[in-house]
Amino acid sequence: MRRCIVAIAICVGFAADAREVKLEDYGEEGKAVAQLLVENHYTRRALNDALSREWLQRYFDLVDPGKRWFLREDLSALKQRFGDSLDDSILTGDVRPAEILYDRLRVRVRERIKWIDEILQEDPPKSFDFTGNDTGPRQSALDNWPDGRAAADAVWTRVLRAEVLAEKLRSGGNTVDARARVGQRYGRLAKQLLEANAEQVFDHYVTALARCFDGHCEYFGDSELSRFRTSGGRQVGIGALLRMSNAGLCRVEQVLRGGPADLGGLHEGDRLVAIAQHGRDEPVGNAKFEDLIRLNLEEIVEHIRGWPRSRLTLKVIPAMSTDPGVVSDVFLVRDLLRLGEKRAQAAVLEVGEKRVGWLDPRGFYKDFADEDGIATSRDLAVLISQLENEGVQGLVLDLRRNRGGSLAEGLNTASLFIGDRPAVRVRKKTGTRDDDETHRGDHKEALYSGPLVVLVDSVTASTSEVVAAALQDYGRAVVVGSSATMGSGAVRTFYPLEKALEDSGIEVRHRAGALRVTVCKYYSPSGKAIQGRGVVPDVALPWGTDFTPRESDLPNPLPYDEVDAIPGFKPIAKLESKVQPAAANPERIALQKKLVALRDAPEISLNEEQRRLEIAEIGKMLARLEKLSDTRSSAKVRKRYSVSQKGEIVDEEVEADSGGQIGADGDTAIRVLLDLIARSG
Repeated sequence: MRRCIVAIAICVGFAADAREVKLEDYGEEGKAVAQLLVENHYTRRALNDALSREWLQRYFDLVDPGKRWFLREDLSALKQRFGDSLDDSILTGDVRPAEILYDRLRVRVRERIKWIDEILQEDPPKSFDFTGNDTGPRQSALDNWPDGRAAADAVWTRVLRAEVLAEKLRSGGNTVDARARVGQRYGRLAKQLLEANAEQVFDHYVTALARCFDGHCEYFGDSELSRFRTSGGRQVGIGALLRMSNAGLCRVEQVLRGGPADLGGLHEGDRLVAIAQHGRDEPVGNAKFEDLIRLNLEEIVEHIRGWPRSRLTLKVIPAMSTDPGVVSDVFLVRDLLRLGEKRAQAAVLEVGEKRVGWLDPRGFYKDFADEDGIATSRDLAVLISQLENEGVQGLVLDLRRNRGGSLAEGLNTASLFIGDRPAVRVRKKTGTRDDDETHRGDHKEALYSGPLVVLVDSVTASTSEVVAAALQDYGRAVVVGSSATMGSGAVRTFYPLEKALEDSGIEVRHRAGALRVTVCKYYSPSGKAIQGRGVVPDVALPWGTDFTPRESDLPNPLPYDEVDAIPGFKPIAKLESKVQPAAANPERIALQKKLVALRDAPEISLNEEQRRLEIAEIGKMLARLEKLSDTRSSAKVRKRYSVSQKGEIVDEEVEADSGGQIGADGDTAIRVLLDLIARSG
């Protein structure tokens, strides 16, 4: 993370030529991208004809993810022309293929948008009768590119019918208005695609190359880097990471714990369709919604950002909804998002006559500008001391929904429980044992040596997985959670291309971008890769289907593997738990399976009356599932603590529903902890 910040800062002082930048100006930058990938990526993959063919295919997937613009004949012609030569071109600084490829996309977009306008403006609208028994595609994205214009027209007719009906059902309006809104969205999308500048055309081209190495490698043009540079450590927003889906909807990728989105009930996987801004004294019900569908991500973010304490309502398709016509409103209040504002917390729980402690790091944060500044491990050390003063007999370390952060702070946190034992092995890009590095935290001796349980879920990722894996390998803790954690166990570095070019003696006449490259992989002390598989809990929870995509579900992930254990690795103890989690609610499992079956069904009814009945039924299922999932822990929260900006303990008010924050997962973790306490003497 630190290297990323430094790399971005290097680009700030560059003085660029004010002239218009053309695609050919990116030739040397393209050559640098290729060389950096080959020389620095973990896989050490060669740039050859095989990779050239894959690069072209990934380009089609990147610029036309819904497989709706290109025709199969386009792909065949472009593969014949460029299939074996992109690797040779890029190494000579020739990026002209990028323009030729994108121009073919522009041609198809112009043709299709003209056709869409004609269909949507039909009078009478014969294509938009919703009283029959036909079906349409559940998702706008197709499985394959159409084989010719006639096939494309047939596919697009079904797509438009499905989108118009979904819009009509969402808005409660009439077919004419729904057709107009769908048409406006495609107009916006066409404008974005047709007006792409040289930087954007180059971005698509080399990002497709980077994705051949793994799904996280990516090129960032100067415009995108500028947004990183200006964001700093303070933002006013809702505390959510957003990403565009193949269907043209903005999807909530991550919700910051304790942020406005989390407090307001926005969930990971929700898809945003509209936004309403509320004035200070304006009743919430009076606001007018603005359409977000088919806007680009930057425009959506601008709509969402605003003044602190300003109010907004997002209209979303819920994460678990299987019908795009199902929407719900989420009311939020914007707030200032700042590094360390949501710091570690702790609680004292009473279970019968036992007292146990609950630790929630809320991320692995560190102020790199101040060596003595805020840091997760410092906050946890203070909280552990407070919990021990309260007489707790064991601890639960809650890493649910914890996507990681500073590796150094993760290692320091692990050392609170295992001392200076090596906590992670990092294998570099060469992939050989000779270049492996082992890392440990700063604490020579463990601060806490009593019974310990680590609680994880499918969102537990990266640094959090390093911590959980180390504590599990050494037998220092029993891990409780879902079937596996995220499996995000690789190190990525930003390379500023301006510096790479200047080091080669090449004059840069425009603001160069940066390249994100995967350079290392994490392995647990026993030699298991975190990448791909994640941490498998000792006690797995049978709560049913998990809708969260893991690393292995993403495009082109680095695979799981194993290496030798760290030299001298020896477990502290051999922990196991005979505690079985409570049986899963059969009604909850049945509902989840039904929703999954609906979600995975490729077709959806285009009969309006039938869809309204289905939407009502889905709404009932979602409400019932939420009620069944809203479990309360039987543990009583007696005290709650946080850490102030000065690093001091703060007594927090104990809320009436604190047991709900622990949940059924936490109940199982507590029962496992009580078993460890009993067996420890």
